[in-house]
Amino acid sequence: MNTFYYKATDRLGKPIEGNLEAKNYQNAVTQLRRLNYLPIQITSQLNKKLSIKSPLLISGLRNKISQKDLVSITQQLATLVDSRITLDKSLSILVDLAEKPQAKEVLIEIHKKVHAGSSFADALADFPKVFSKLYINMIRAGETGGTLASSLNSV
Repeated sequence: MNTFYYKATDRLGKPIEGNLEAKNYQNAVTQLRRLNYLPIQITSQLNKKLSIKSPLLISGLRNKISQKDLVSITQQLATLVDSRITLDKSLSILVDLAEKPQAKEVLIEIHKKVHAGSSFADALADFPKVFSKLYINMIRAGETGGTLASSLNSV
């Protein structure tokens, strides 16, 4: 077993750091995910050269949401927004409902950006392998025109 130092955020975006024992790097990531933490940095104390930093740590999470999951997320978001639930709260609900780690991590990042003041379309644009330009532009039009729920239903 190796000791790994980690920096992560919890579901609310609160920074957390500490050490954990794991067989390898991937096992350390799995342990953090089970705790509902989003890893930001993991460093092996055995070999400091294994340090990896990334806003979405695990290889290419920006392109691992299936089309089926994207459709489901979009429909759920449309329903929530159409019910007059704020976008910030709607995204928070979707984060809690997300079952697949890849979708959950992308939703967490989008929620953080929107909560910090970015437009929804700008937050989506950070994930070009998940959201097409057409998708992003339809969302941008809905945000601008005050018809986000309608745009989500049309995507």
